[in-house]
Amino acid sequence: MSSVVFVLIIDDESAIRLGVRMALEGAGFRVADAGTAEQGIRMAGELKPDLILCDIRLPDMSGLKVVETLHSQPDLADIPVILLTGETRAADIRLGMETGAQDYLCKPVAVPDLLRAVIKRCEMAALTKRRNQDRLTEHSVALGRLLGHEIRTPLGVIGPAAELLEQYHAEADTEGFRSVMGYLKDGTERLAMVVKRLELYAYLTKTRTLEGNSPDPWDGLPACQLVASDSLALARESSRSADLLLDLEDVHPWIESDLFRVCVRELLDNAFKFSPSGSPVRLTLQSREGKTRFECIDSGPGMTVEQLRQIQAFQQFQRETREQQGLGLGLAIVQLIAQRTRAQVSLGRLDSGGFQAAILWPNRPEGNVG
Repeated sequence: MSSVVFVLIIDDESAIRLGVRMALEGAGFRVADAGTAEQGIRMAGELKPDLILCDIRLPDMSGLKVVETLHSQPDLADIPVILLTGETRAADIRLGMETGAQDYLCKPVAVPDLLRAVIKRCEMAALTKRRNQDRLTEHSVALGRLLGHEIRTPLGVIGPAAELLEQYHAEADTEGFRSVMGYLKDGTERLAMVVKRLELYAYLTKTRTLEGNSPDPWDGLPACQLVASDSLALARESSRSADLLLDLEDVHPWIESDLFRVCVRELLDNAFKFSPSGSPVRLTLQSREGKTRFECIDSGPGMTVEQLRQIQAFQQFQRETREQQGLGLGLAIVQLIAQRTRAQVSLGRLDSGGFQAAILWPNRPEGNVG
């Protein structure tokens, strides 16, 4: 296990809690303990431990009921539970396992048995989590490819049809006709952008790291000019031109220019979407100590620490209270690009208010610029 495992002990006997705690802390685990079922359930919700050791005989609630309560809450249902019992009757043990406990230990618990059981259950839980995440990623990629194909097919007809309508009916220069054509073209462009994002997400998920030692050569304008042109265009599209503030230096990040542009656009698009019109959105591009830093700061509410941990493809937050467009792919794509280009992503609320998103890339080596 690469990271420190956090264990919650629920037992009404203080001597048992102390003994188990000392054994686990001595083996390098983080530990918290509760003396009642009610306190333990509350702490589980607040602390989100990796594993729970729970006495089966508690004064305010049975350990079996504790397991049932945990499993009824989606954010706690996957936490493995080991029951501590002074009884060895087969019926009690079977009932505990049927309720959802992963294992049981008989008190008094020998330290080697305790550590062996905790380590085994944590390893199995981590393996299950990785497998579920792998399956979710596979399904997300498959969904992205399927949606991309299904949307691209009608787009292949709608786009040319719109051009023909505009060409052959140019004489119908009425306000109503121009309005309809505008809606048709805007809708087509929006669908095309959805397809591009889906295909890019599928591609990045399959190629998380560069196969070689370096990205493709930089293609096109210098990075500072790309940020300026792309951000000004997006500001106009979003009716936020007056809000955009730029502080750009000449930099040479170690990343393909097209992926660099994707990161800039996705972070700036989020800033415009989730900050009030009329508030500043500042972009900074600078090179310091061999690294390129791109930073986007807005005045919006930002994201909570819990939301930042939950960033993934097709994930949108507060959709029920705030109207949002898109598929919830933007930040997931940025994180995948960061993995591919060995960059560091920093997201968080500012103490002074607002939200900051930043990416730090290594600079291209001398002789590999341009």
